[in-house]
Parts: sequence; C-alpha cells; structure tokens
Amino acid sequence: MSEFFKSRKLDFFVSAANIMPGEGWLDSIRHSIKESEICILILTDENEFSRWAHFEAGAVAFNTKSTNVVPLLFTSREMDNRSPLRQFQYLRNSEEDILKLLSLIKRNGRLTAVRKENLQSRFEELYPGFHERVAKVLEDSVTQAVSKIPFGDVFPADTLQVVKGKLFFGAAMATITNDQAYQEHRQRIAHLAEAAQICCPSIRTTYWAGQEVLSSKQFDGEQVALIRDLSQLKESEACVFVIFASLPSSVLIEIGYAVALNKPILIFCKKREDLPFLLRKADYQIRNLNIYEVSDYSEAEDIFDKDGDALFLH
Repeated sequence: MSEFFKSRKLDFFVSAANIMPGEGWLDSIRHSIKESEICILILTDENEFSRWAHFEAGAVAFNTKSTNVVPLLFTSREMDNRSPLRQFQYLRNSEEDILKLLSLIKRNGRLTAVRKENLQSRFEELYPGFHERVAKVLEDSVTQAVSKIPFGDVFPADTLQVVKGKLFFGAAMATITNDQAYQEHRQRIAHLAEAAQICCPSIRTTYWAGQEVLSSKQFDGEQVALIRDLSQLKESEACVFVIFASLPSSVLIEIGYAVALNKPILIFCKKREDLPFLLRKADYQIRNLNIYEVSDYSEAEDIFDKDGDALFLH
C-alpha cells in the first residue's frame, strides 16, 4: 500500500519505514499522528489484539485533524466483537472496500492527479496488480502465533512456526488395543483426513497419530508421543477432533492445548453428552471452536464437502 501511495505522490507515514536509526520514535509517531488527515490501521491475525495497536488507535482517534480513522482488516475473519476498534467503521481487504478507502482519500483533497470521474476506471486497472501482490504476501507469510503467550515459550519450545495449510486430526488411537478395531478406526480417520484435503483448498497437509502406525502395538512410548503430537499440533493452522465415545483419551489433552493456542477447532461427536462437562457448550464461549453432532464418519465427511474452507473461518 505504501508503494501505491508513493507512486501517487501522497504524503504518508509508515512507522516501520519512516523512522530513521537514532531518531526518537515516539516523538516521530506522535508528530505524524497529529499531522495526519487519515489514519489507516492495518490489522492482521497477529496484531488484532496487540496492546500497541490499540494504544496507537486511541492516540489517532484523539489527535488527528479529522475523525478519519479506518481499521483495514487483512485477517482471516471478521473483527472480534470484543475489540474496542469496532467503534470505527472498518474495511476489509476486498475490491469494494479498497475502492471505498481511495474514495475517502480523494474526498480529503488527495489523489489530485486522478479526476473524480476517472477514479473508478483507474482503480479497476490497478487493483488486479495490487490484489496479486497482497495475496502473494499473505500466501508466503508464516503465521507465528495468535496466542498471547510468546510462541517460543510454549512447549515444545523448539517448534517455532505454524505451517501454512497444515491440519491436525486428533482421535483416540493408542487406547484401542484390539488390532482389528484399530485398523477399521485408522481407515476411517484416513478417509476423513482425505476428505478435508479434497474439500478444503487451503488444506495442504494433514497429521494424525496413526498415520505411520500400522498396528496398535507399534505406538511410541508416552514421552516420545507427547513431544511428537504436541509439536505437530503446535505447528498446525487448525485442528479437527473426533470423539465418538466417552473414553479416557489423550485427545482431551490435545483439545485443551489447541484452545490455549487459539487454534481454529472442529469437534465431531455423536452427542454432546459424550464430551467432558466443560466442553459441552464451549462453542458458545470460544469463538473459533465449533462442535458438530454427527452419527458417523460419513456424515462428518459430508460436512467437509458442504462447507469446505468456511469451516475454519470465524
């Protein structure tokens, strides 16, 4: 965006680029805020709940020459209902909303090189290139973490990044001691993971505990399994859990871990009563967790087929 503004000879300030080494950054930001006619708050999944972003928003709201404070969302979901920034009319990274933003800039006496009646046509010429570059940045970026806990401090500490497009499946595996029952269960999980990849274009790879374990007698010891599974979950973008019986299972530990990391979560169960008490209505309170009551695995596959990537947007 800053490159676009620069090419149109707009006077703009970006703290990451305009503050020189050795310069008093706080005074520089304060001065730029006071002199600005429009302030655009770029919000991503990583900084939506940042204390500094909210501090800047408050400073902008009370110190700018006008009330044109525009949060611009480059997030995977709508702005959270709890966010104080909802008091501002925000825009999303869409063709319609970017045009609204440029129209606002034009109304404030900027973009003088473009006649008002030509703004739409010029925008339609330039937007595809802008959209392509933004999409490439979002595609190449690796989400660090949206948890308020520093990602590197969360066990396992040597897992430091989220793998874009990775989906974690959690289901009772090691607790099934009958090998025939294990083989049947393993095949159903494999089909469900395959359905997720086919129906959700954003899913590039999946992990589940029995992926490479051909027999119920081949599971690793508890310590190795703990590090491996939590590391795989930590680096996944989203999680799917299957709980079809009231069994004591490591899946319950994995769900708590995923909630703490603020992962998008789907839970498939036959009935909510099969879930632990605190989890039965968790989707009423946790915004990125959904619980689906299904009769069997094929019904869970149907949900992937019907809703696809929308299952992971909140």
